[in-house]
Amino acid sequence: MITELKIIQPFFVLSSNVYLKRYAPGSVISHFYKFKCTVPSGRPVMVVPDGSTDIIFECDPERPSAEICGTVNKSTPDIFRQGKTYFGVRFLPGGLLQFHDLLAKDLADQRYGISVFLHDRSCIEAIYCETDFERQIRLFMTHIFPEINKNIRGRDQLCLMQIISQIHEQNGQLKMTDLEKSLHYTKRHISRLFTSLTGVSIKRFSRYLRFQSAMNSLNSSDPKTLSQIAAECGYYDQTHFQKEFREFSSMSPGQFHKLLQASHYYDHLIIR
Repeated sequence: MITELKIIQPFFVLSSNVYLKRYAPGSVISHFYKFKCTVPSGRPVMVVPDGSTDIIFECDPERPSAEICGTVNKSTPDIFRQGKTYFGVRFLPGGLLQFHDLLAKDLADQRYGISVFLHDRSCIEAIYCETDFERQIRLFMTHIFPEINKNIRGRDQLCLMQIISQIHEQNGQLKMTDLEKSLHYTKRHISRLFTSLTGVSIKRFSRYLRFQSAMNSLNSSDPKTLSQIAAECGYYDQTHFQKEFREFSSMSPGQFHKLLQASHYYDHLIIR
């Protein structure tokens, strides 16, 4: 099931002493999050490919902002301001396909301010000013979430979710012939539908999810060798694993694992 996908941005977590997170089961939303940035101003926080779309609010009364951010295609530096608090909503891959006039296919490697798309901006201001995490979530779900995917055909989104679910189940090693059999569409139609809705090809999207799976395995309490993780996540060999992981994170799997251990990753994270 697509709801079993664990989409993470580990460098967001490490950029704060306390990173709040609440999952949204049964929704197109993966989870909500909130953190206060402790990284010195000017030092970038790395964003990694995840196939997802985020809506991020900078809760600064003097200089507030709210942006919708598409997935990056490779490890990309981003700037969060030291001492500022951020509230975010991370959608499942394929979960956010349209927000007013913005389509997911146009969001890859892009970000846009969302206030210009809303007739009533008071809801954004309410989220900026609210300090309670749970109340921010309720404000978002009441006033902004209803604007998501309003003009997307349910049949197309269902098809997309089925494709993503199968990609996840097969660790990115999905064959188009298998999709043709299960969805009863031609591979050409499947490819065109997927790219038109997400902005990326099935092949590249599969690489994102395989990488996410590898990061989760490296961050697991269940000790595994790099060779085991590479095989379980669908990489051809260690060379393939090392090359792709470095492309998407700017570090090797071994360096990533050591960073998480040295930083005590789970000490930063509070899941509600």
